[in-house]
Amino acid sequence: MKFASIDIGTNTILLLLAEADYCAPLNIYNDINYYEMPRLGKGLLPGEPVNIKRINLMRQVLTNYRERIISYGCDKILVNATNAFRIASNSSELSDIVEEILGVRPNIIKGTDEAYLSHLGAVSPRISGNEKGAVIDIGGGSTEITIGTKTKIEFSHSFDFGVVSLSEKYFKGIIPHTDEIKSLRGEVRGKLCDFPNIRVRKIVAVAGTPTSLSAIKQNLIEYRDELIEGSVLSKTDLRNLYNKLKSSSSAELIKRYPNILSGREDLIFSGLLILEEIIQKLGSNELIVSSRGLRYGAITHHLLKTENRNNNRQSE
Repeated sequence: MKFASIDIGTNTILLLLAEADYCAPLNIYNDINYYEMPRLGKGLLPGEPVNIKRINLMRQVLTNYRERIISYGCDKILVNATNAFRIASNSSELSDIVEEILGVRPNIIKGTDEAYLSHLGAVSPRISGNEKGAVIDIGGGSTEITIGTKTKIEFSHSFDFGVVSLSEKYFKGIIPHTDEIKSLRGEVRGKLCDFPNIRVRKIVAVAGTPTSLSAIKQNLIEYRDELIEGSVLSKTDLRNLYNKLKSSSSAELIKRYPNILSGREDLIFSGLLILEEIIQKLGSNELIVSSRGLRYGAITHHLLKTENRNNNRQSE
């Protein structure tokens, strides 16, 4: 069965084209990914509308994705929208546009559901049996952390901070000042107090922050999924990256890493700070980097949900 799974986030809109079957819902194969950064959440505050420029960018991205979906011959389209849709006053208008272009109304998911789907997509292929794993998903306007087994979440929390919201709140100049860095860390550290002191052996970090940092660590000129998927970032790596990035402006970063940080050059440093604080909180010395996440979990969840529903009908 061919799927299109779209994740409409605060910063990015991601498309996954892939195949999966009801008989093996955790096995997603022949996957192709597309990434665009219309930054719907740029300057967005709760209760305010996404501006028309950002809406038009979303239209362009989804129109291009529609052509890819048609060419791929998808049997099912899944669309999930996260924080920007949750907080925008014109969320209904945004949903109308998505439905107009794709023929599917987006599922505006809660932070807890976002965390579950990201966990399902990232951890399931990396742990076995009842082994526990954690997933860190740093978004533009929210950050989710989950702990659980392959398909069951034991603890989950959605935090109301992300790379876009924190960058816009704290970084006012060309290069972040020491006091701005300290303030950002302080907010993240304070909010992480809501997360219990749980230790797990495997921690997987998904989304653009860890994948971009992994690419920079490996000195990649272009993003190469086969080198980034499953790579490892240690606490030492993060500290080295901090020293490498802290004194660079967005203009310098995009010049240095044009194919890695395009659209993310002004956000990567705040993402690094968030990641450092989280790994410290979880008491781990390293994390596994993954480009998988919510859009993969959405396919697995759809298959598991449908399989369970069919099994219940057969037992009636």
